[in-house]
Amino acid sequence: MFMLTVKRLASFHDTGLKGGSSVPPSVSAPIVDGNRPRKKSKKNIDLTDLEADMRKAIAIFANENKGPTIDDCHEKLKNLELESTYPMFLAAFAIFSQPSNNFRESWMTLPSNPDVMKGWIKMMAKTLGYLQ
Repeated sequence: MFMLTVKRLASFHDTGLKGGSSVPPSVSAPIVDGNRPRKKSKKNIDLTDLEADMRKAIAIFANENKGPTIDDCHEKLKNLELESTYPMFLAAFAIFSQPSNNFRESWMTLPSNPDVMKGWIKMMAKTLGYLQ
């Protein structure tokens, strides 16, 4: 019974108006060139401006990532002769792994005095919540 009702509704067209059509209206895009629908227009992009902006962004990104690497910091950390399972050693690596290279720059600027380096690791690890 349901199928009969749907078929009746699908075939129903209002032809009660004078001059009305028995063909249902089309809901497709307007036809411009034969059988092709009209395309939406896009704004033109000035590629030279876009290229210049992209070059600036890449240069800024590249300059921000200059500085000491984790490997550089590890070489200096070796001077403390800490076991790799020692909490201070692991905290130092966590500090060096921060997205900003400010901590790595600070570490590399410190004097090579073991007491100063251990004190810096403890201070930073407590500040960042790595050690209590």
